[in-house]
Amino acid sequence: MNMRLVATVVLMASAGCAGTTGSAVPISGNRPAPTTIATDASTTSTTSLAATATTGVVSVVSTTVSPPGTTSPEVLSVDTVRNLSEAWRIEGISGTTSRPVLFEGTIYFGAYDGTLRAVDAETGRQLWTADVGTATLPGSPLVMDELVVLGDTAGLLHAVNRQTGTLLWSMRLDGHPHAALFGSPVLAATTSGDLVVQGVGSFEFRMPVERFTFRGSVVAVDPADGSIRWKTYTTDDDLWGAGVSVWSSPVVDPDRGLLFVGTGNTHSAPASPYADGVLALEVEDGSIAWMRQLTEDDVLVPESPRAGMDADVGATPNLFTAAGRDLVGVGDKTGRYVAIDRDDGTLSWSTKLTRGSRSGGVMGAAAVHRNELYVVSNVGQRGEVAAGPTAGLFVLDAITGEVRRSVEFPGRVYAPVTHRNGLVWIALTSGMVQARDSVHLDVLWEQRFPSLMAGGITTTDRWAYVPYGFWFGELPADPDGGLVAYRLG
Repeated sequence: MNMRLVATVVLMASAGCAGTTGSAVPISGNRPAPTTIATDASTTSTTSLAATATTGVVSVVSTTVSPPGTTSPEVLSVDTVRNLSEAWRIEGISGTTSRPVLFEGTIYFGAYDGTLRAVDAETGRQLWTADVGTATLPGSPLVMDELVVLGDTAGLLHAVNRQTGTLLWSMRLDGHPHAALFGSPVLAATTSGDLVVQGVGSFEFRMPVERFTFRGSVVAVDPADGSIRWKTYTTDDDLWGAGVSVWSSPVVDPDRGLLFVGTGNTHSAPASPYADGVLALEVEDGSIAWMRQLTEDDVLVPESPRAGMDADVGATPNLFTAAGRDLVGVGDKTGRYVAIDRDDGTLSWSTKLTRGSRSGGVMGAAAVHRNELYVVSNVGQRGEVAAGPTAGLFVLDAITGEVRRSVEFPGRVYAPVTHRNGLVWIALTSGMVQARDSVHLDVLWEQRFPSLMAGGITTTDRWAYVPYGFWFGELPADPDGGLVAYRLG
């Protein structure tokens, strides 16, 4: 079976969780000790942007084809975005934070009602619906030649036939009763064949249990049957506390044979040195190449007066090259964005954007275009658990991390940022979608939706596909979600 990757996009954001530093101990044997950085660094130095577009996880979402300000009436750009009009919509699916994947005229996405769907990209006509269970499907699907793969919040990874939606296999990636798959799966090529890689997290810390027992992990499976090929834990029962969920979607560097993924905080002492950072794994066997911890000693115990900072790295990393140096960049909930050398995990630069909080800072993936990064950070309130009433859109220099321009606006953003043809697309949790000029950051087009939002927007030269409907925790009394397609002209 030819299982070459066709397209994949990333999930929403961190579902969990804010920032200091320290040393560490390797989890086992020949695994290197993680390194750490200080949280108050504003900018240090060093990092031509070669952004990955549709290889691996498209957290980069930098698919600019036309230069900003193009005058072509046929291309969705800063000059034409006001001419967008609704073409079709799908309603009544509880919610979706799955950024739509477009391939060969078909849109694929998961929904909160436990269905994976394929619809015609131009008409919205349903091609098939795969009901894979009762759990929600918060991530974005991995679309391959013959398969569509996506995980659910019951800890199951599912694969369906791309043409028919027939369920081919389901695999439980972790035996813990509260294991859940929040991120998106990605494809990684190895010497023995392709692997599908998925992070595993949990909401156990919200459960009334006597002690926490869940351990986060990254798992690789055979796409042919879902059998597990390797599994790497983010904490060790004998050395450190439970937790360290992987909310993030991995991103793959095929040239180095590495994948990079963010990790969450620990939920019982002592804190894992593999928490709150970026983990680099060998795709062949899952062994740890290096770890860059961003916040040490972060033990979050809900309702405890000694609760930690909740400094998850829940956003999916970006891969880019700056000043000849291959970097992996990511934001965290302390409100900063860092760039790290892909070879050894050394810090290139770190930029503090806003004050963080448990529901603030950088929650969604950034976008990369040429030599700039587009990052949203939610502004935390001093002394408060929740984020404040505003967020900021920041444009960073990829080489130095310097803030080139920024704008503050009302609302919060958990969704990843999209950049294309000079437009920056953001979805606010309040249900507002905006398309902004990437130069001046002015709002050129906006649309309000009836529900909360945390899913990324997919755009082409003529279309914009917008998912809506999102919640944390318990199911709302009247959940409302769907997917709306807008067409130019």
